[in-house]
Amino acid sequence: MNKIFSLTKVLLKNSFQKYDEKNSKKSSKAIRIISYGILLIYFMAIFGFMSYGLITTLKQIQQEAMFIGIFLLALALLTIIQSIVGATNVFYFSKDLEFVLPLPLKPREILIAKLNVILVTEYIMEILFAVAPIITYGELTSAGPMFYIISLLVLLIFPIISILIATFIIMIIMSFSKGVKNKDRFRLIAPILGIIIALVFSFAISGTSEITDDELIELLMQANSMVEVVSDTLPVIKPAINAILNSSFIEFLKLLGITAVFYIVFIIIGNKLYFRGAVGNLSSGAKKGKNITGKDIKINPVRKIICKKRI
Repeated sequence: MNKIFSLTKVLLKNSFQKYDEKNSKKSSKAIRIISYGILLIYFMAIFGFMSYGLITTLKQIQQEAMFIGIFLLALALLTIIQSIVGATNVFYFSKDLEFVLPLPLKPREILIAKLNVILVTEYIMEILFAVAPIITYGELTSAGPMFYIISLLVLLIFPIISILIATFIIMIIMSFSKGVKNKDRFRLIAPILGIIIALVFSFAISGTSEITDDELIELLMQANSMVEVVSDTLPVIKPAINAILNSSFIEFLKLLGITAVFYIVFIIIGNKLYFRGAVGNLSSGAKKGKNITGKDIKINPVRKIICKKRI
């Protein structure tokens, strides 16, 4: 555990170091903290206001509980999308990869530490998008203190399975692709994809501002039906909904148990699957300006390429 904690700390520092160095020349630390605080309040206010409108609309038909299901479904999908980009960068395109792999660490220790890095970024995302809707729902429904305690516990556990799913998808792709040849192009595609998703989301929000309450209720009913369908695929949604709505510690324990099983299975599979793609990705990063063909990759095995690189 000490090795995992230390490695996680180093990886997190390395992830944010370049950004801090770039911004330290432009502004002081105090100004950056104030700026982050203003952005945090701004985003929380936006999502709190949106949640207020949805909850009050649902209260008209006495279906405000539907909000929690829709909220958790949106949070799970957002986590998966963000984690796919994050897992690609953290697991396969981070600069620390060639230094971490040769260290005297067990494969599962590296795997867990990198998962922790992604989890920390998802917690930051939850602060922006999830805290305000939960507080708004609790205030509008006059929920007790237990509601907030269970909701906090659920938000700590809920994104883990979504991260595991996204990471597993990336591991499958990378283990059979033998590495991405043009890393710069791939890194360019990821932020463009994020911008497109953000634009689509903003247009969707702006488009709902002119619909009537009846149309909004119909859309929310359709979204709730989607929650029922997706719940069969993502087994954490139903216990998470029940835990928050009923302030049930038993349902939270069920959520925790399901997550623990998924986590253990992922570590067992990822322990072998990850390093096949990671080592292959390192070996694909040959000299700049030289075109590598499929024939070259077949002739030169990974062991020979690594030996040449060390010499």
